[in-house]
Amino acid sequence: MARLDPALAEEIRRLPISRRLELTQALLHRAGLEVERQWLRVAEDRLADCRAGTADALPLAEMLKRLGR
Repeated sequence: MARLDPALAEEIRRLPISRRLELTQALLHRAGLEVERQWLRVAEDRLADCRAGTADALPLAEMLKRLGR
């Protein structure tokens, strides 16, 4: 992960708390959208593997047995 530029960090620290909260919310929202996009890509890849018959999958009964249910 990239390190925060010290000058930028200091500038952020000087902002009023309300502006820092807005910045934090915007960054978290953006990160959340990126995480959702990445999970969607993983889900689509897994679905494609299932449809192609190349997925390493277990029958539901076996999975439940392994989970102790």
